[in-house]
Amino acid sequence: MIPATAARRIHWLSWLPTPYNDYLFQHLAGDSTLDLTVHYRNRVLSSHPWRSPLAEGHRARFYNLVFGIDWHVVSLALRDRRAFFLVAGWDHPTSQVLLTILRLFGLSYALWTDVPDLKRKRSPLFARARAAWLRWIFSGAVRILGTGRPAVEGLKQMGAPEVLLVNFPYWIDLDAYKRAKGTSSDGAASHPLRLVSSGRIINRLKGHDIAVRALAQAAKSGGVAFEYCIAGAGSDEAEIQALAESCGLKDRVTCLGWL
Repeated sequence: MIPATAARRIHWLSWLPTPYNDYLFQHLAGDSTLDLTVHYRNRVLSSHPWRSPLAEGHRARFYNLVFGIDWHVVSLALRDRRAFFLVAGWDHPTSQVLLTILRLFGLSYALWTDVPDLKRKRSPLFARARAAWLRWIFSGAVRILGTGRPAVEGLKQMGAPEVLLVNFPYWIDLDAYKRAKGTSSDGAASHPLRLVSSGRIINRLKGHDIAVRALAQAAKSGGVAFEYCIAGAGSDEAEIQALAESCGLKDRVTCLGWL
């Protein structure tokens, strides 16, 4: 028998530590009804040079790969069948083996993914096998979480049952972004509306070029003064700056680099 007050064990597989994931996991770790362990695939990526200390405030470990698989996570599915698994993605051999075991034994799990790449080219045979496996995995999940409406729509196209889909956004500390009370003595007139994007400057992934073109159209209609600041770095930074100049927004678009 399990005591009524026993915390529910959760094993959460995540790609890598980030500030927004930390904020989520720290809050979950503070819930006395949950016993959370986060299993990270990577420690740090060159494309995400975070300066903040990460993977803190919650129980965490990093993959220890043997023949490309973290067998510790896989063994948990067999040793701890009362636990709940939340698996971020299915593109790693560890996730694939784990999800197959969870589905075969009818164990509790959920999936979480960003926007799936529906246009990626795969061989016809592999694509059919992958699609069939994913539909099988989807059908056994308790919930399927997609980060944002495009992710949810993509999952639906892949065969995920609509009744299981949840729009699950990234978490941030709202208190950290509260505006200071009051305004300057000259009011808001001398301060243009500041629009900010935070993300790698890779247009096919983040769409900063779409934002610049949209702002160029807005500028033509007049209205309030604005500036667009992009926090991040990436291979398309020069392209964004050139686009801003060609759209007449050279003085309104600023690339701030990685912050």
